[in-house]
Amino acid sequence: MASINKIDSLGLGEYILQLAGEGKGSREISTILDTVKGVKISHASVNSWLKSVRQERAETTKAVVQETIKATVPRDLQILDEQIMQLDGWRKDETLKISDRLQIIREQRATISVKLDKSGANENDISDFATALQAARERAKNV
Repeated sequence: MASINKIDSLGLGEYILQLAGEGKGSREISTILDTVKGVKISHASVNSWLKSVRQERAETTKAVVQETIKATVPRDLQILDEQIMQLDGWRKDETLKISDRLQIIREQRATISVKLDKSGANENDISDFATALQAARERAKNV
């Protein structure tokens, strides 16, 4: 673990991230550090350091996404309410074929399900929520 601090103390972090971004693995990065920079850092230490950076960035990203969702939920719920009302109007339109009305009912159920998920009534994982929200937005574009 001492090499993790060594990476930071020698300011090699950005260089290692650049190499990793080029698709190089931890063994290759370790070899490059030795030959190009003259610094011996094991591939296991490089791997551990990269893992910790990825984890930190994932946590930061998750927090940003959660804040964005928190800010957009009221408007998104309003849009879903509008969709449900529009679908209900179409569902009651007796001039439509039964097959069309059944499709509208399926869409209405799906929209209600998204609203329940989004409101927290169905405790879903954040990735399920994001997928459902994206699907609802795509459906909204097509209405």
